[in-house]
Amino acid sequence: MHEIQLDILKRITLCPESRYIDLKNEDVDSNLFMYHLNQLMHKGLIVKNENKKYVLTNEGRRYISLLSTKSGELRKQPQILVMLYCRNEKDELLLFKWKREPNANLVSLPHGMLHFGTSPKEMAKEELKEKCNLEGELTYRGDIYLKIWSDKELFNHMIYHVFEVSNYHGELKSNTVNGECLWGRIEDFTEVELMPGTWEVLDIIAASDKEIFFAETEAVL
Repeated sequence: MHEIQLDILKRITLCPESRYIDLKNEDVDSNLFMYHLNQLMHKGLIVKNENKKYVLTNEGRRYISLLSTKSGELRKQPQILVMLYCRNEKDELLLFKWKREPNANLVSLPHGMLHFGTSPKEMAKEELKEKCNLEGELTYRGDIYLKIWSDKELFNHMIYHVFEVSNYHGELKSNTVNGECLWGRIEDFTEVELMPGTWEVLDIIAASDKEIFFAETEAVL
């Protein structure tokens, strides 16, 4: 984001109903200032209210909540996902082999991003149907915070809401644009075939003994 736009957003956060004079840096040319103010209005971040004052829109408030006013960049946020844990009568796990990055050709428990405005349980039900073509009873098991490191740098940070699937029915969807559902034993896959963190997640679930858990763990690419 341009430094003038960033400065305007900094000022309006401190003065929620702002006049022109409240937002303008005296060192900035008036025409240049108005150009950048209009850009923020065009983006739907700022509007003029009935009192002819500049205010943040709802979109502007959402945006500023994620914006680092120090760097001018959006803050990196952990990904919030739902994860499905399911075993069949052969004690095999419901697994998913990914076709797309960042997990292409890797195997993990089925999971997906939590959609804005959707509850975790609703999202888990949707993932079960869309990814696996299954329906069943969902039981919330707990939350796992997973950090994945690469060369001592944080590559990804994920929060999983884990749901156990029971009394499932349906014909397993074996092939989709995103990947392939399958039943299998995790021991049959090598470490490099598994999405980082898969073993750690399964260890946490196994250790919970059906109790609701909250756990933090780490893995390496």
